[in-house]
Amino acid sequence: MSFQRMKQRTAAACGICYRIEQIGGDVTQELLAEKVRSAASREEVGGIVVQLPLPAHLDAPAILDLIPAEKDPDVLGAPAYASFLAGFGILPPAAETVRLILTSQSVPVQQQTFAVIGQGNLVGKPVADWLEVRGARVLRLDRGFDESLLGGADCAIVGTGAYTLRPGLLKSGAGVIDFGYQDGRGDLDATSREALAHLAFYTPTPGGTGPVLIAALLQNFAKLTA
Repeated sequence: MSFQRMKQRTAAACGICYRIEQIGGDVTQELLAEKVRSAASREEVGGIVVQLPLPAHLDAPAILDLIPAEKDPDVLGAPAYASFLAGFGILPPAAETVRLILTSQSVPVQQQTFAVIGQGNLVGKPVADWLEVRGARVLRLDRGFDESLLGGADCAIVGTGAYTLRPGLLKSGAGVIDFGYQDGRGDLDATSREALAHLAFYTPTPGGTGPVLIAALLQNFAKLTA
């Protein structure tokens, strides 16, 4: 089942109408922008989610910035993201997911070192920004990074879908929050239980961050429409 369908099914269980509008990959910037503006102008529409990545010929930030902050549960547009950074907006779903998981594991944020692998707009960037605001030391890592840096991390947060995190790179007692998904597996190499034994915790894939992420998105929608 696609992630969008999972969102739709969960929304239905919560009594939320989650409508998916599929648009061809050859859509023009102007047409997609008009669809977003039209949805934003309708009173009955409480939230707008634009599934990323968009086709390469489109200017994704320009499309996302058309979503009003009060209708942006994904916190991807500039208006909503600015409110988040200023401390009075809702948290991006990935940041809220990290907050909930760290809280459940009694992991502090302040003065801890977090390695955030991947700097995409959906996971890496908002998570790193939130951690820094909360007083953490953040290693923002992307393609070709020095893996020896992972040895100093108290927790690794990974969500590239294209990188395999070997647990042996992490110190004893470290944690892993895995947002990645590739061929039914996450970014963390979880094939060997013995290799994972020194970790304090890790999130499994599937069934780890995905359901929490969907819950955080729908929670944001509820806050925006309250």
